[in-house]
Amino acid sequence: MYFLERDRPWQRLASIGVLVGLLVTAVSVIYTARTWATAQEQQISDRYTRAVEQIGADKSAEVRVGGLYALGRIAKDSRADASTVMDVVTAYVLGHDKHAVALSSTGPLGVSGRWRPGPDLAAALRVLGGIASDYELYGNLTGVDLSNADWARANLANAYLHGVDLTGADLSGTDLTGSDLTYCRLAGPP
Repeated sequence: MYFLERDRPWQRLASIGVLVGLLVTAVSVIYTARTWATAQEQQISDRYTRAVEQIGADKSAEVRVGGLYALGRIAKDSRADASTVMDVVTAYVLGHDKHAVALSSTGPLGVSGRWRPGPDLAAALRVLGGIASDYELYGNLTGVDLSNADWARANLANAYLHGVDLTGADLSGTDLTGSDLTYCRLAGPP
């Protein structure tokens, strides 16, 4: 009997020690989770900044295409950033339609009125299509003028072309599988 009474204070101290250890472990797990979440957010912010820099006008077409696909990947990885990416890519499309090309010094319209959109524009439309199908987010492309564009044999699979003017565009051999053509103007040449 004597030993049982004597061991009880040590058992209490051991139990308190176990509880303190559990508390310290719980705090460590919470701190680690918060640190990980902050690091993830910072990584996405860094990727976003680099991708936006890559779609600048002073970059080559290959770099712009890579930047656009990087933005698409960010939207896929982070639902919270998908609408921001949608806005940026939509603005990119708006800045690279027929009127923007006609006004720029880099891509005047030909004598026939036909113009060849760059691979970056096709990539941007595919990125928008991916965001639209993944999250049901839709950019406003109403008024984007891709009329008389030479899209022959282009890959526009899963592209988001909602409300885009493709009047007179050459779409022969173009892959439009899964593309959103809702409210798209598709009248042929006059």
